[in-house]
Amino acid sequence: MTKFVFYISVFFFAFCSNGQQLNRYEMYSDHFDIEGYTKQYQRSFDSAGIIKQKNEYHALTISLYGIMCYDEYIKTGNEHYREQCENQFKYFKDTSKYDYLFGGKGVGLPYEFKFHDLTPPWYSGLTQGIAVSFL
Repeated sequence: MTKFVFYISVFFFAFCSNGQQLNRYEMYSDHFDIEGYTKQYQRSFDSAGIIKQKNEYHALTISLYGIMCYDEYIKTGNEHYREQCENQFKYFKDTSKYDYLFGGKGVGLPYEFKFHDLTPPWYSGLTQGIAVSFL
C-alpha cells in the first residue's frame, strides 16, 4: 500500500501540479554600470586580466566582477564579457590562494593585507559567500 501511495504521489506532482516558474536571479549588473565599476577604487587588471583593487587581489571584487561579466555576456552575447568572466575564474583555480582550515575540512579565501585593525590573514564571510555564488 505504501508503494502505491508513493507512485500516485509522484505521478500527481510530476504531471498534475503547476510549479512556480523561477524568476531571473537579480544580478549586481542590474544595479551597477559594469564599466563604471572597473574605474572605481583604483581598480586595474593584471597581465592575466584579473581585476585588482589598489594593486591588491580582493576575492570579493574579483567575484562581483566575474558575476557581472557573466550576466552581461548572457544579456548581450558579447565575447569580451565571457573572456573577462573566465579571467576572473582563473584566480580561483590557483589553489595557493586558499587556506585549508580545520584539518582540511574547510577552505577560506584569505585577505593578505592589513585592513583597519585586521591583520593578515583575515577572512570575510561576505567574500566567501559571493565567491561561492560566482563559482
